[in-house]
Amino acid sequence: PGYDLITGADDGERLWRHLLDGGRVAGIRPVGQEALTVVRVEQGVPAYGRELGEDYNPLEARLLDHVSFTKGCYVGQEVVTRLNTYKKVQKFLMGLRWRADDPPSAQARLLLEGKQVGVLTSAATSPVDAEGLGLGYVRKAHAQSGTILELELGAGTVPAEVVDLPGHRDMG
Repeated sequence: PGYDLITGADDGERLWRHLLDGGRVAGIRPVGQEALTVVRVEQGVPAYGRELGEDYNPLEARLLDHVSFTKGCYVGQEVVTRLNTYKKVQKFLMGLRWRADDPPSAQARLLLEGKQVGVLTSAATSPVDAEGLGLGYVRKAHAQSGTILELELGAGTVPAEVVDLPGHRDMG
């Protein structure tokens, strides 16, 4: 789990010290944003502003288990219900792996035979083997583990393998 703590500027340092001191007793240490991103991407956890937001619906983000179809009315319920009932979801959040020295740019395109079939939304580098790891939305027809796409990097492309996300069931 992760938490966002919001505090006044005057209390920030005191809160930070309290968390460091309390965490030290339990063996907890702070990590940087890059380490958090690696873990988030490895675990297939979508982040607001990258994989979650107005551009993507919960079914595309593979959050079906977190959607209620019986709860009272909520914004977007009809659209999500219709997409689910008629199996009309056109893209899915998938994991991606590639080998490259240079990191991809934000929103790098995913191609198949020169045609765009998806977009990379988050990228990280594995500290274990320096492999590129990512999350991205891939068109339904190509959103199967083992599919090889082309990831745009600078002026060229590198092969990127589509992989299943941990803990997510097949949405096909």
